[in-house]
Amino acid sequence: MEIVNREEFYEIAPITSKEIDWDKEIVPVIGNIMQIEIKQQIPDYYVGLIEWLKTKDEYSCYFKLWEGGEYSDNCNNKFIFEGLKKAFIYYLYAHLIKQQGAILGQTGYREYTDNYSQLVEIKKTESNYQYYKQIADSYMVDCFQFLKSCRELTPCGVKSGKRTQFITIIES
Repeated sequence: MEIVNREEFYEIAPITSKEIDWDKEIVPVIGNIMQIEIKQQIPDYYVGLIEWLKTKDEYSCYFKLWEGGEYSDNCNNKFIFEGLKKAFIYYLYAHLIKQQGAILGQTGYREYTDNYSQLVEIKKTESNYQYYKQIADSYMVDCFQFLKSCRELTPCGVKSGKRTQFITIIES
């Protein structure tokens, strides 16, 4: 199952060199980002999303969640959101910046070797990571708003606005 492909990543991710080794640097991180960022934030929709990613059916509501688009809420107010794919790619980009410990620029990864440069680089890497993670978080907020207004998507364990409660009785 391919969550995002190389072309989608390069199209959406800011200032990325094509010199990055996709199979060695990005593919191993993709599953971690799904677990750390996406599953933790939308756990009730995660299983449905993973099932949808296997087929990527255009007519599913998960398609709009993933790709973004226009929707209206219960009061018929119209909204536009970027989609979960863009949030996912920004989370991936932020984690790549932090993981590499280098400056990701138009010419690829640049690393500096003297002591002063390393201190500056650490601060710059952390600020870049925070910046791109905040952008991804803002895209996730839009996705949450979409999920709240989407009548077709219902999370697992939720029926008509009430959570299903499972009670386990242990007899001794």
